[in-house]
Amino acid sequence: MADWRELARQNVPFDQWPLDAKLAAVQDHTAAVFRSIPTEEDWELFKLQHPYVAEFARFITTITMTNLTPEDPQPPTTARATSAGPFQYEAPAGSRTRWGAVVSHNGTPASGDVIFELFGSLGQVDLKRVQLNAGGAAIYTTVSLPKSRYMLRARYEPLDTGLTPSAQLVFLTVQG
Repeated sequence: MADWRELARQNVPFDQWPLDAKLAAVQDHTAAVFRSIPTEEDWELFKLQHPYVAEFARFITTITMTNLTPEDPQPPTTARATSAGPFQYEAPAGSRTRWGAVVSHNGTPASGDVIFELFGSLGQVDLKRVQLNAGGAAIYTTVSLPKSRYMLRARYEPLDTGLTPSAQLVFLTVQG
């Protein structure tokens, strides 16, 4: 991951920054703005971002947010994953878990598709594309999972809208 501060110090054009550096700059900027007493690091942050103000503002207006959470189960074979910490969940072996991804842009539901990718220790276990409904939500139910650890990623990639892609990872431990 490229550090946005180094890119700014080297005067790298904003459109050449990797997405993770742009998102980190937004997160750092937001935290600095909301701190009640600015730190020396905050002042450096504002100074580094100053040449990029126009591009930064344009980027912020295109950010999408993907929020991935366990959903209430529907079929009897489906279990709800329970929280074991931030972005960490647990489920019983042999069950299928149901997940919802909500994508928004400036608080408005997005349109398009979400790609759900489920990874285990040996690689990808499942891949599914689900269309967002009118509320900007997509529902995905995993395949039946044996005891192991998994990583589930919901990825939103807008097509021809000018919006910024977003994704969220969660980690799922299936216990026997």
